[in-house]
Amino acid sequence: MVYSTAKWGLHTCYCGQVTYAASVTADGKTTYYASLQEAFNAADGGVVKPLLRSIEEKVTVSQNAILDLSAMELTYGLSYNGQLSVTGSLTVVADGSGTGVDLNQLAVPVSVKDGGKLIVPAACADGKINCVQLVSGVTVEDGGSVTISGGSVERTLMLEKDSTAVISGGNISSLILTDIPKSVAISGGSFDNIHIYKNAHDGSGVIRSDITYADFAALLTDGKAFQLTGGSWAN
Repeated sequence: MVYSTAKWGLHTCYCGQVTYAASVTADGKTTYYASLQEAFNAADGGVVKPLLRSIEEKVTVSQNAILDLSAMELTYGLSYNGQLSVTGSLTVVADGSGTGVDLNQLAVPVSVKDGGKLIVPAACADGKINCVQLVSGVTVEDGGSVTISGGSVERTLMLEKDSTAVISGGNISSLILTDIPKSVAISGGSFDNIHIYKNAHDGSGVIRSDITYADFAALLTDGKAFQLTGGSWAN
């Protein structure tokens, strides 16, 4: 059951039988939905705002949508089955509002599928710094893409060989590349560590690393270099 009106700020249907899980705002109109999946299905470029703290199942984002986590944490429930699968385009924002250490967080695993796009911009629509935290890791599968200009990715950002990544800002705990990538462009941001795993397919069945600094430097856009924590430059 959907109760669609911009003037009601209630999360529970007037009939008292449905608790809204999310809203979608587009063209000045806010519509409430009984599940997050229903909200993403109807997003069509609109802003999706979760109203419940947890999800218990895999939610697929197949359209273009903006996920607003301002003053909100979205996590998996007691079943630990909650996750986001992106086959459309998902932009994640949060303005850092509210109080509490767990706010402005997306605390479910995110997988970007073939043809899917994940975008974390540097600033929200209102101009505030994007403070969103993706705390359960992101995997970008072959054919998927990610663009990160702000916010933070905790745990890992894993890029499969035929994925695409553009990173110009933000904080990433661990960037993991499963092989020498075809399309990664780093021009900014900070990283606790970067790992490249190359499967030599030498018949031993063991993944060995034969990576040199040139492989890391190839991830950078022209004129950029890695600066180490102490201030020196990697070479």
